[in-house]
Amino acid sequence: MSYDISNYAMLAISLPEFLETLDSGISIEFDSSREFLILDQKFDDLINTNLPESFKDSTYLTSKEIAESGYSEYRGRRGGSYSYKGPRAVCAATMLASAGIKESVFFDDELGLISKLADETYVLPKVLMKHMVSKENISCESLLGMESRSPISQIALGLSKIDKINIISGLIEGVYTFTIPCIKTALQDLLKAHQELEATNNFDPRYYGLEYWMEMLVDSYKTELDIDADLGVVSTHYSDVHNYGGMEANIPYIAYGGHLDYYDEDGWNNPRDDDPEAFEEAARAILGDSGKEFRVYTPQFGG
Repeated sequence: MSYDISNYAMLAISLPEFLETLDSGISIEFDSSREFLILDQKFDDLINTNLPESFKDSTYLTSKEIAESGYSEYRGRRGGSYSYKGPRAVCAATMLASAGIKESVFFDDELGLISKLADETYVLPKVLMKHMVSKENISCESLLGMESRSPISQIALGLSKIDKINIISGLIEGVYTFTIPCIKTALQDLLKAHQELEATNNFDPRYYGLEYWMEMLVDSYKTELDIDADLGVVSTHYSDVHNYGGMEANIPYIAYGGHLDYYDEDGWNNPRDDDPEAFEEAARAILGDSGKEFRVYTPQFGG
């Protein structure tokens, strides 16, 4: 089976090069209004007693399985599809059933309840979680983050008040603070986890999950620098590689402009050309006097 080969271009720097320019000790404090479900034995017990029948053939029936796979689920920006029996859906279904909501309304086409609630959540990779819980250690597999004041977070708060689950919440005054004390160390740990994976194919979504969190940290660093630039993380796991175009296999790249861009006989949209002055200012703020630079890469994907 074959399909079209597409030409791409991006202005980027490899993550290992970027890390050489990054100072240690730069911290990020996360929004304290968010809620985090603790994926622990208590939540396993809730799954065992409340998971609706139609989800019992899912492969994500424990906190450990959810933690290992949940952060890697396709994100919308990756063009992936949503799995209604995936790890985040299992969490949402368990909490809905525990709150007394009947399974018959979960998949109502008009409500789209499961997909909407699951899309309001994200699972932290364990390699990153250890950097985030700064006040005290928590015995758990990972944390399920919930969008602030979203319906799923309100259900979680209610269940926690009747001791069905454990959560961390900025709404519970003075209990926890969420800070990554060193962006550089966290990115190094994510990069190490990325490079230790053994790819089954170029589409292995475990890479996408790690790249998502790399991008989140890089974006937070950009905010700390107070610069206006789109920064994304891309690797050769984007698709089947026909030509690397200067990229190294299995190495994440920070793309200025946020993504790969198609190019053809008319060229491509090089973000350096859109506003040269803004680019130079942003590149100087991001890379300092390191001598490192954003370069053009031209990979081909397909085959």
